[in-house]
Amino acid sequence: MSASIRATCKACDTAIELPSAKFIIAADQASYEFVCPACKVRNFCEADRNIIELLIEGGVPIRRPRSHPEKPPPGAVITEDDLIAFGLAIEGLDDLASQA
Repeated sequence: MSASIRATCKACDTAIELPSAKFIIAADQASYEFVCPACKVRNFCEADRNIIELLIEGGVPIRRPRSHPEKPPPGAVITEDDLIAFGLAIEGLDDLASQA
């Protein structure tokens, strides 16, 4: 059984009570979010550690952060040789397109 969580919509000021599955914790931002059933606005709310712990205990799912383009996960580095090989590989594509 899912816990019910009370919140207030920042857009329409409606007090709501939703099942925990309707909330999401953003692990990387110490916040949670929900969509107001009255006005359909997505609410983003900052929360301290105690609130986050209560939400987790209530069964609210946690959204893990995705990698950010400015901080890509470690991987193979593209070298100058890779770029030359790629250029040579696509060089013949114009010929293939003109033959079609």
